[in-house]
Amino acid sequence: MNDMDALEDLRASAKAHHVHFDVRPELQVDGDLWMKVGFEVRVWTVHEKDSHALPGCKKCHDLLAQLDRIVQWAIPTEERPTRIEVEPSGPILYDSREVPGTDEVAITIRLTHREAYSTPVDSCEERCLRQIRERLGLLGIPER
Repeated sequence: MNDMDALEDLRASAKAHHVHFDVRPELQVDGDLWMKVGFEVRVWTVHEKDSHALPGCKKCHDLLAQLDRIVQWAIPTEERPTRIEVEPSGPILYDSREVPGTDEVAITIRLTHREAYSTPVDSCEERCLRQIRERLGLLGIPER
C-alpha cells in the first residue's frame, strides 16, 4: 500500500467511525497556583449504532486498533524536548456526543516536557500540538 492509499484508508476509517478529538490543558496545582504543564489530546471513535457494545469487548478492541493507527500517524516522530505518550483507555465506554444513542472509546495523547514535568508549556509543546491538529485535520477529523 503506497502512502496515498494508506492516507485514504485512514481518512475512510475516520469518517466511517465518526472520529473526532478534543484538547485540554494538563494542569499542575502548586498551592493556589494552577500551571499549564502540557496538553491532553483525546481522540474518540464511535461504535456503530445498536452494536450493543460492552466495555472491553472485541468491537472496542477493533475500534481502538483502528484509532491507534490514526494516532500513530498523527503524532510527530522526531526526537524533541517534548514527551509524547499515547495512553489507550481502559475498558471504558462513554456516551457519544457525536452520534446520540451510541458509545465511544478513546485514546489519549499526552504532551509534556521530557525532562521536567512541572515546567510550564513552551513553544515545543505548542508546536507538537499544532502538528497533531494539522495531521488529524488532513484526515478530516474535527476538533470538538
